[in-house]
Amino acid sequence: MKVSFIKFKDDKDRYKLAKMVGMDVFELDSPEDIDKQIEELQSQNYNTIFIPNSLASFSNDIVNKYKYSENLKIIITPSSEYYK
Repeated sequence: MKVSFIKFKDDKDRYKLAKMVGMDVFELDSPEDIDKQIEELQSQNYNTIFIPNSLASFSNDIVNKYKYSENLKIIITPSSEYYK
């Protein structure tokens, strides 16, 4: 199982623990690049991707393309504003 996390570069608090234990955390310069990043990770055989709700809202493919995919699971996590 190959797991990754995607976050926006300005979100300093998200996925700190994952990064500290050596998991792959990818940072996006622009939220509009989310679909491109998901495709790239899928091509690298990642099968589970965690994405914050705030970034997932920029993707057209999460629902249309990956909703019923058996090879790729996308897990949408609550955005950080829910924790404040």
